[in-house]
Amino acid sequence: VANSIISPDYSQSDLGILFNYNEIANFIGLHGQTYKEMGKLLNLSWWFGNNVRFRYKPATYAEYSFNAGIFTTFKNYWSLNYSMYSKPVYYNDFYEPRVEGMFFHARPFFYNSAYVSSDYRKKFVLGMSLGFGESPLPKDPYYEISISPSWNATDKIRLVYDAFASKDHKNYGFSHFDANGNPILGSRDIWVVTHALQLQYAFNSRMNVSARARYYWSKVVYNNFFNLNEDGTLTDTDFEEGWDENYNVFNIDFLYSWEFSPGSRLTLSWKNNIQQFDDKGNDNYADNVHKTFDTPTGNNVSVMFMYYLDYQQLKHHKQHS
Repeated sequence: VANSIISPDYSQSDLGILFNYNEIANFIGLHGQTYKEMGKLLNLSWWFGNNVRFRYKPATYAEYSFNAGIFTTFKNYWSLNYSMYSKPVYYNDFYEPRVEGMFFHARPFFYNSAYVSSDYRKKFVLGMSLGFGESPLPKDPYYEISISPSWNATDKIRLVYDAFASKDHKNYGFSHFDANGNPILGSRDIWVVTHALQLQYAFNSRMNVSARARYYWSKVVYNNFFNLNEDGTLTDTDFEEGWDENYNVFNIDFLYSWEFSPGSRLTLSWKNNIQQFDDKGNDNYADNVHKTFDTPTGNNVSVMFMYYLDYQQLKHHKQHS
C-alpha cells in the first residue's frame, strides 16, 4: 500500500527526471512467489496492482489503472512472462494539452503482452514477445513484436541482437498550438522500429570492452485535428498539412573499462551520433535509412580516470613512518 503527494510548487529538476507533478497517487497491490517445483514449473510469481491518481490542486479525479502478470520458469529452463495493463474507464490527462488548467478526456484502453525465453544456460538464447492493445474506438488496435537472440560464443565473448516494431492506430495527442495559443490535438498513426546489435568481450575479470550500434525510427502521420474544449472533449477543426513527423537516430557506443586496482578504474568512451528529423510522413523505412546516413554525424570521446585512496591505510603508513 502506498501514497505519494507532489505539490504544484515542487521543482522537477531538484531530483532528476520527474514525469508528473501536482498530484496525489494511491496504490494497493499484491505480489506472491514460490520457488518450489510444481509439476513442470521450477518457480512461479504473480502480481496485481491498482492505482488511483488525483490532481492535488485543485482536487480533481485524474485516472484509475490496474496491472497484473505472472512469470514462471519451466523445468527445461524456458521462461514465460505475461502481463497486462489497463485504464478501464475514461480518464483526465492533465499533461497532454501542454496548457495549465486544461485536460484531455482520454478513452480507456487495455494492453497485454507475452514474452518467452529459451534456456539461458545455453550458448544460443532466443527471446520473443508479442503485445496487443485496444480501446472502445473502432479500428483502434496497437501491435508490437520483438525478438532478442543472443550468442555466448565463449566465456569471454557475447553477441546480442534486439529488434522491435510497433504500430499504434488512432493515437490521440498534442500536435501544435493555433494562432491564439490554444492546443490542437490530433488523431495519428505511429510507427516505431528499433534495431540494436551489441558485442561484449571480457579480457579478464577486470578488463572488458563493449560496442553497441542502434538505429531507431519513429513516424507519426496525422489523420485528423481537433480543438480541445474546456470539458476535455474534442471538436473537429480543419485538417492541416505539414505536421507529420519522421525521427531517426543512429548511435554507436564503444566502452573500454579497466579496473587496474580495487576501486580504481580507467574508462574510455567513444560515442557516434546521427539525428535526422523532418515532416515527410509518406517516406517508408528504406527512405529514412537512406536519409539518416546522409546526415552529418557527431562524435564524442571521453576518458575517465578514478583512483581509490584508502584513508585508513594512508593513516596507518603515516603513523609507522
